[in-house]
Amino acid sequence: MASTVTELMMRRMGARNLSVDWESILKALIDGSLIELDIPSGITELRASVFRDAKNLQRVTIPEGVTKFNGSAFYGASNLESVTLPSTLTWLGNYAFLNCGKLKNITIPSAVTNLGQQSFQNCNSLEYMILESTTPPTIYANTFNSAITCLFYVPDSAVNTYKGTNIWSDLASRIFPISDLTT
Repeated sequence: MASTVTELMMRRMGARNLSVDWESILKALIDGSLIELDIPSGITELRASVFRDAKNLQRVTIPEGVTKFNGSAFYGASNLESVTLPSTLTWLGNYAFLNCGKLKNITIPSAVTNLGQQSFQNCNSLEYMILESTTPPTIYANTFNSAITCLFYVPDSAVNTYKGTNIWSDLASRIFPISDLTT
Protein backbone atom coordinates (compact mmCIF):
# COMPACT_ATOMS: atom_id res chain seq x y z
CA MET A 1 0.00 0.00 0.00
CA ALA A 2 1.25 3.48 -0.88
CA SER A 3 2.35 5.46 2.15
CA THR A 4 2.32 8.97 0.66
CA VAL A 5 0.20 10.91 -1.81
CA THR A 6 3.18 10.99 -4.17
CA GLU A 7 3.55 7.20 -4.03
CA LEU A 8 -0.20 6.78 -4.56
CA MET A 9 -0.19 8.95 -7.69
CA MET A 10 2.95 7.30 -9.03
CA ARG A 11 1.34 3.89 -8.53
CA ARG A 12 -1.91 5.08 -10.11
CA MET A 13 -0.05 6.45 -13.13
CA GLY A 14 2.49 3.64 -13.39
CA ALA A 15 5.13 6.36 -13.01
CA ARG A 16 8.82 6.14 -12.38
CA ASN A 17 9.74 9.82 -12.61
CA LEU A 18 10.36 11.03 -9.04
CA SER A 19 11.01 14.65 -10.04
CA VAL A 20 7.39 15.30 -11.05
CA ASP A 21 5.10 16.90 -8.46
CA TRP A 22 2.71 13.94 -8.36
CA GLU A 23 1.19 15.15 -5.12
CA SER A 24 -0.10 18.33 -6.78
CA ILE A 25 -1.45 16.39 -9.74
CA LEU A 26 -3.34 13.98 -7.50
CA LYS A 27 -4.71 16.76 -5.29
CA ALA A 28 -5.97 18.66 -8.36
CA LEU A 29 -7.54 15.48 -9.70
CA ILE A 30 -9.31 14.85 -6.40
CA ASP A 31 -10.50 18.41 -5.78
CA GLY A 32 -11.70 18.90 -9.37
CA SER A 33 -9.35 21.73 -10.25
CA LEU A 34 -7.54 19.62 -12.84
CA ILE A 35 -8.83 21.06 -16.14
CA GLU A 36 -5.85 20.71 -18.44
CA LEU A 37 -3.02 18.21 -18.10
CA ASP A 38 0.18 17.54 -19.96
CA ILE A 39 1.11 14.18 -18.52
CA PRO A 40 4.80 14.22 -17.61
CA SER A 41 7.23 12.01 -19.51
CA GLY A 42 8.49 8.79 -18.00
CA ILE A 43 5.14 6.99 -18.23
CA THR A 44 4.78 3.93 -20.48
CA GLU A 45 1.15 3.08 -19.82
CA LEU A 46 -1.92 4.57 -18.22
CA ARG A 47 -3.18 2.22 -15.58
CA ALA A 48 -6.81 1.20 -15.25
CA SER A 49 -9.16 4.00 -14.19
CA VAL A 50 -6.33 6.51 -13.70
CA PHE A 51 -8.52 9.48 -14.71
CA ARG A 52 -11.88 7.81 -14.18
CA ASP A 53 -14.59 10.33 -13.35
CA ALA A 54 -12.23 13.33 -13.61
CA LYS A 55 -15.32 15.39 -14.39
CA ASN A 56 -13.59 18.77 -14.80
CA LEU A 57 -10.77 17.53 -17.02
CA GLN A 58 -11.10 19.16 -20.46
CA ARG A 59 -7.76 18.71 -22.25
CA VAL A 60 -5.06 16.07 -21.98
CA THR A 61 -1.77 15.55 -23.76
CA ILE A 62 -0.25 12.10 -23.41
CA PRO A 63 3.56 12.05 -23.83
CA GLU A 64 5.58 10.01 -26.29
CA GLY A 65 6.60 6.73 -24.72
CA VAL A 66 3.11 5.76 -23.56
CA THR A 67 2.22 2.55 -25.39
CA LYS A 68 -0.95 1.37 -23.66
CA PHE A 69 -4.13 2.60 -21.99
CA ASN A 70 -5.51 0.01 -19.62
CA GLY A 71 -9.24 -0.23 -19.09
CA SER A 72 -11.31 2.80 -18.17
CA ALA A 73 -8.41 5.28 -18.34
CA PHE A 74 -10.73 8.27 -18.97
CA TYR A 75 -14.07 6.59 -18.23
CA GLY A 76 -16.55 9.24 -17.12
CA ALA A 77 -14.34 12.27 -17.79
CA SER A 78 -17.55 13.86 -19.00
CA ASN A 79 -16.10 17.28 -19.89
CA LEU A 80 -13.08 15.96 -21.79
CA GLU A 81 -13.01 17.76 -25.14
CA SER A 82 -9.51 17.19 -26.45
CA VAL A 83 -6.94 14.40 -26.18
CA THR A 84 -3.57 14.30 -27.90
CA LEU A 85 -2.28 10.75 -28.18
CA PRO A 86 1.40 9.85 -28.70
CA SER A 87 2.66 8.09 -31.82
CA THR A 88 3.98 5.35 -29.51
CA LEU A 89 0.48 4.26 -28.46
CA THR A 90 -0.42 0.72 -29.57
CA TRP A 91 -3.44 -0.22 -27.46
CA LEU A 92 -6.62 1.35 -26.09
CA GLY A 93 -8.19 -0.82 -23.41
CA ASN A 94 -11.87 -1.43 -22.86
CA TYR A 95 -13.90 1.62 -21.81
CA ALA A 96 -10.96 3.99 -22.44
CA PHE A 97 -13.18 6.99 -23.23
CA LEU A 98 -16.58 5.63 -22.18
CA ASN A 99 -18.98 8.45 -21.27
CA CYS A 100 -16.67 11.24 -22.48
CA GLY A 101 -19.68 13.03 -23.88
CA LYS A 102 -17.89 16.23 -24.93
CA LEU A 103 -15.02 14.62 -26.85
CA LYS A 104 -15.26 16.13 -30.34
CA ASN A 105 -12.53 14.43 -32.34
CA ILE A 106 -9.50 12.27 -31.84
CA THR A 107 -6.55 11.05 -33.87
CA ILE A 108 -5.63 7.41 -33.41
CA PRO A 109 -1.90 6.90 -34.13
CA SER A 110 -0.83 4.39 -36.75
CA ALA A 111 0.69 1.98 -34.22
CA VAL A 112 -2.66 1.34 -32.47
CA THR A 113 -3.81 -2.23 -33.13
CA ASN A 114 -6.84 -2.37 -30.80
CA LEU A 115 -9.69 -0.07 -29.83
CA GLY A 116 -11.25 -1.80 -26.83
CA GLN A 117 -14.83 -2.69 -26.15
CA GLN A 118 -17.03 0.32 -25.45
CA SER A 119 -13.95 2.55 -25.71
CA PHE A 120 -15.99 5.32 -27.37
CA GLN A 121 -19.48 4.44 -26.15
CA ASN A 122 -21.57 7.47 -25.19
CA CYS A 123 -19.13 9.86 -26.85
CA ASN A 124 -22.17 11.61 -28.29
CA SER A 125 -20.27 14.72 -29.44
CA LEU A 126 -17.63 12.74 -31.34
CA GLU A 127 -17.79 14.30 -34.81
CA TYR A 128 -14.86 12.49 -36.36
CA MET A 129 -11.94 10.21 -35.74
CA ILE A 130 -8.72 10.15 -37.74
CA LEU A 131 -7.18 6.68 -37.96
CA GLU A 132 -3.60 6.96 -39.20
CA SER A 133 -2.97 3.24 -39.80
CA THR A 134 -3.43 1.61 -43.17
CA THR A 135 -4.28 -1.59 -41.27
CA PRO A 136 -7.64 -1.31 -39.51
CA PRO A 137 -7.29 -1.74 -35.75
CA THR A 138 -9.38 -4.40 -34.07
CA ILE A 139 -12.75 -3.07 -32.94
CA TYR A 140 -15.79 -4.70 -31.40
CA ALA A 141 -19.50 -4.41 -32.10
CA ASN A 142 -19.84 -2.04 -29.15
CA THR A 143 -16.66 0.06 -29.56
CA PHE A 144 -18.61 3.04 -30.92
CA ASN A 145 -22.12 2.53 -29.46
CA SER A 146 -23.92 5.86 -29.21
CA ALA A 147 -21.30 7.60 -31.35
CA ILE A 148 -23.65 7.05 -34.26
CA THR A 149 -22.78 10.12 -36.29
CA CYS A 150 -19.01 9.90 -35.94
CA LEU A 151 -17.11 9.95 -39.25
CA PHE A 152 -13.90 7.98 -39.73
CA TYR A 153 -11.04 9.41 -41.78
CA VAL A 154 -8.42 6.90 -42.84
CA PRO A 155 -5.39 6.98 -45.17
CA ASP A 156 -6.61 7.41 -48.74
CA SER A 157 -5.00 4.13 -49.79
CA ALA A 158 -6.81 2.22 -47.01
CA VAL A 159 -10.43 3.27 -47.47
CA ASN A 160 -11.45 0.05 -49.20
CA THR A 161 -9.49 -2.03 -46.69
CA TYR A 162 -11.40 -0.49 -43.78
CA LYS A 163 -14.74 -0.78 -45.56
CA GLY A 164 -14.11 -4.45 -46.29
CA THR A 165 -12.84 -5.53 -42.87
CA ASN A 166 -15.10 -7.43 -40.44
CA ILE A 167 -16.87 -4.99 -38.09
CA TRP A 168 -15.49 -1.94 -39.89
CA SER A 169 -17.68 -2.94 -42.85
CA ASP A 170 -20.74 -2.10 -40.71
CA LEU A 171 -19.40 1.48 -40.57
CA ALA A 172 -18.57 1.68 -44.30
CA SER A 173 -20.93 4.59 -45.01
CA ARG A 174 -18.99 6.70 -42.49
CA ILE A 175 -15.44 5.89 -43.66
CA PHE A 176 -13.71 8.52 -45.81
CA PRO A 177 -10.22 9.31 -47.07
CA ILE A 178 -8.19 11.70 -44.91
CA SER A 179 -7.83 13.96 -47.95
CA ASP A 180 -11.60 14.70 -47.66
CA LEU A 181 -11.25 16.07 -44.12
CA THR A 182 -11.75 19.79 -43.79
CA THR A 183 -11.49 21.34 -40.35
